[in-house]
Amino acid sequence: MATENREVVMRFYQGGTVIWVGVKKGDVVKKGQVLAKLDDKLAKIDLEIDLANYRRTRAEFEEVARKLPNPGNEEEKGIKEIAQAKLDVAVKKVERQKYEMEKLALISPVDGEIVDDSELVAGMNVTPSGFPIVIKTT
Repeated sequence: MATENREVVMRFYQGGTVIWVGVKKGDVVKKGQVLAKLDDKLAKIDLEIDLANYRRTRAEFEEVARKLPNPGNEEEKGIKEIAQAKLDVAVKKVERQKYEMEKLALISPVDGEIVDDSELVAGMNVTPSGFPIVIKTT
């Protein structure tokens, strides 16, 4: 059974400044290959902030858990539940920021050939709707 060649249009998930382009028109690419990357400096700072917040929230949770190992009344249970909820939120913020950082790289979902690179070069500012890289599947 022959597979039909098709074109896959790749665009960045968000806007930003391109810091690296690893392909050009005519290049053959493999599924999972990084095609280009956006500047991740601010995303790394945001991740550091989220990690610091997580460490602080974790310490606060551990302090509550130490003081209230077996909450006896509704007020104590509520205090422990709030501390747990704050910790859960801090964990999710770190997970979200890691996901956002992964999306700064444009990764090929298919094997194929670059048929349009939008003349993408490092230093360009791009929007999510602009400057696509088009891959013809093989």
